[in-house]
Amino acid sequence: MTKKLHILIFIITILAYLSVYVSPAIFWPAGFFSLAIPILLIINTLLLVEYAVHKHRLAVFPLLALGLGYRYIAVSVASSSPSLTTAS
Repeated sequence: MTKKLHILIFIITILAYLSVYVSPAIFWPAGFFSLAIPILLIINTLLLVEYAVHKHRLAVFPLLALGLGYRYIAVSVASSSPSLTTAS
């Protein structure tokens, strides 16, 4: 992929993170940007792995995008723990 495409993915990711704070009643496409957050997290993770393997300096973009979206990562991969009480 080209450098411009990777920077575009970074910008779209940041816009998706910010779209959570915009009401869809004010700007309706904001709702669609926020729905793309899990997909963008996967794309940025794959880009980070690719850059880490090739030791490329552009690895800072997906790393920064994932760092800024740590809250969304926790929500996207949330799991429930088993109950500590047992039914008799």
